[in-house]
Amino acid sequence: MNVFSAFRKFVRLLLIPKIVKEEEIKEAKVMKSLNELIYDFLTEYANNPDPQYAVMLKGKWGCGKTHFIKQWLKEYKEKNGEIEEDTIDLKPIYVSLYGMNTIAEIKTAIDREVNPFFYSKTGKVVKGVAKVLGKVVLKTNIDFNGDEKDDATFTGSIDSLSLFKKNNEDVVKGVRFIVFDDIERCQIEMKQLLGFINYFVEHCDCKVLVIGDESHLEEESKKCLDEFKEKTVGREFEIKPDDEKAIDFFLHEPHIAGYLEVERDYILKCFRKSESGNLRVLRQCLMDFASQIKGIETGTEGESNLFLHGLLCSFIAVYAELNNPKTQKYIEDFLNFIQNAVGNLGSEEGKAFKNLNLKYYEVSLGNIYNVFTTEYVPRIVKHIRTGAPLTDFIRGNIKTKRREQASWEKLSKFWEMENDQFNSLYDDSLKALVEDKIDLPYHIGTTIGYLGYIDVYGVRSFESDDVKKVKKNIDKRIENCKTLEGLFQFRNSIIQGVKYITMNCDSCPKADNILSSMQKFFECQKVKLPDAMQEALRGLTDETVSQLLDIDDKSYPDHSCAYRLRAIFGQENGEELFERICKLSNKGKNIFCSFLSKHYMFSANIQGVVDYYKSDVPVLIVLKGKIDDQKQKAIGVDKMAYDRLGDALDKALKRCNGENAALV
Repeated sequence: MNVFSAFRKFVRLLLIPKIVKEEEIKEAKVMKSLNELIYDFLTEYANNPDPQYAVMLKGKWGCGKTHFIKQWLKEYKEKNGEIEEDTIDLKPIYVSLYGMNTIAEIKTAIDREVNPFFYSKTGKVVKGVAKVLGKVVLKTNIDFNGDEKDDATFTGSIDSLSLFKKNNEDVVKGVRFIVFDDIERCQIEMKQLLGFINYFVEHCDCKVLVIGDESHLEEESKKCLDEFKEKTVGREFEIKPDDEKAIDFFLHEPHIAGYLEVERDYILKCFRKSESGNLRVLRQCLMDFASQIKGIETGTEGESNLFLHGLLCSFIAVYAELNNPKTQKYIEDFLNFIQNAVGNLGSEEGKAFKNLNLKYYEVSLGNIYNVFTTEYVPRIVKHIRTGAPLTDFIRGNIKTKRREQASWEKLSKFWEMENDQFNSLYDDSLKALVEDKIDLPYHIGTTIGYLGYIDVYGVRSFESDDVKKVKKNIDKRIENCKTLEGLFQFRNSIIQGVKYITMNCDSCPKADNILSSMQKFFECQKVKLPDAMQEALRGLTDETVSQLLDIDDKSYPDHSCAYRLRAIFGQENGEELFERICKLSNKGKNIFCSFLSKHYMFSANIQGVVDYYKSDVPVLIVLKGKIDDQKQKAIGVDKMAYDRLGDALDKALKRCNGENAALV
């Protein structure tokens, strides 16, 4: 480094002001938002004849950094008109570094941005271009004569960087200002990238704005950026999501506008509760929600439908939490998460359940369900991950749920009520619960939770006789469950409703007593109901045999695991099952063999699964003996089918005994 360069750097560092902290800005101009101050600063920075430093704009992904800077660029260009006819009129240019692998790619992007500046108002190439660029050899095809056709005379590459050098003021007018966005998404080695960017500050006296989310940089790249900021960056700002303006903008987009405009304030409240700050995700959420209610009658103009109101909140929460590394796994596997959480609020899942519900508690009040309900969340996740439509689900609920809140739903803010109002709602809720007039199991649970919670604090007493009646009502409901899936869903909905209300109580004896009684009767009833696999095996025909393959991939009703990781024959009658297998066609028998191969994972080289399938052994032995006898009598193709069955049952028995079926 020569003495002049060293002295120049020394002078520039003296001129670089300290990085402005948000607190300092707010103290200086309380009446303006931080983003407005950044807006004003960028204009001042662009008009500064010799700032000798770069600016860094940071913020979380999705907070609106790119939208913010593009709005500023648009406004700046509109306010700064054209200059003389025969000059190159530079304006701030924007370059996204997203996915770029080489410096050459950045130069190409800059070429693309500056090419239009070579033209005058009349569409002719500026006379001074040759002087600035030296040998005019263009990298990209340009229409020099204004006939809207590529001029093939010029090929090769253009030195766009020449435009930014300071010694061209007589031809190059306007502002030398480059925005480099998405720095953290660039694939170029950080030291090389920042060296290239520094060229514009150090040697061209350009205004340079670097935009990115440094939290996504690896440690070495972060270190390089810190050194760059210390040496070159004179102002560093953090963009905060301007959620109100963003939501107003979203709600006026053609594919979002409509019913959602009624919910503007509620959307804002839900988004703020999510604490995500990701406006990009919110916009996608609103677009998806709007697409699912398109063409569905949502109610009269200005009316907020109670069902859609709650579903919208769940949409916003699920989209936000799926993008939150701390909660994503719980939302992805929500049914299993709820099963574990409500059973033990002291577990990791229980604490996560409590935190999620407390986070959105305020915006859940008065909704049909709380935000994280098994009625909504799994459907929304499936929609996000697979695109599965929700229109039928929405259409089936929207009319029946357009109603006033019931008394038990209005108890959500009982502590704010006057005595007369509270007592009236309490009495109505208790009467509905005791007389079994509440339809939804979740609402039965929340009502039990409210009455138990109110009892703990001595506001009203949940009498023992009423508790007994509630227990009997629940037992009757359990008896009426015709499927194991329905039984588990009913039990889980009751528990989730109770726990949602009482999760902050160290002890809620009356509510806990009801849950304990329900669990005992549930366990008795559970063994009486067949699961989906048992129903399919007991109704085995050529028409239903292929269902076994589908059921095997599904989760067991308690969501502890998939059917394929469970014993499935333990409760079956081996001789009766044999008779049903014999009645299958040869095609059906082959499908049953494929089912055995899939369920017991014949092709997998694994050991030690004896505990999974141990109770299957007695039935498999009966089947194996019967099939061996049958194949002695069979001939032709029939014998081949029984041979396959015998071989599959032999492998299944070996797997059940812990041997490796893949080697059989």
